[in-house]
Amino acid sequence: MDDLDRSIAERRALNPRYPQLLDAEVRRQELVGELVRTRRRAHLTQTQVARRMGVTQSVVAEIESGEIDVRFTTLDRYVAALGNGRRISIT
Repeated sequence: MDDLDRSIAERRALNPRYPQLLDAEVRRQELVGELVRTRRRAHLTQTQVARRMGVTQSVVAEIESGEIDVRFTTLDRYVAALGNGRRISIT
C-alpha cells in the first residue's frame, strides 16, 4: 500500500462516501479540462469567453484552474459562450 492508498483509506474511514466524492472531483476536472481545450481550439481567449458570460476574465481563469467549485449553471454559461450551439451532456 503506497501513501496515496493509505490517504484514501484514512479518508474513507472518516467519510464512507469519500471514494464517490473523489470520483466526482476527477470527473469535474476532466470536464473543465475539456472546456479549456475546446476554448483553445475555437481560438477564444479567456477575456472573450468572460465577456460572453458576463463575468470578468479572472472568473474564467478561476474556473479553468479549478480554484473555485462552480455550479452546473456556470459551466453551462461557459459552454454557451464557446458558441456553435455546444451543450453539456452528462452520461
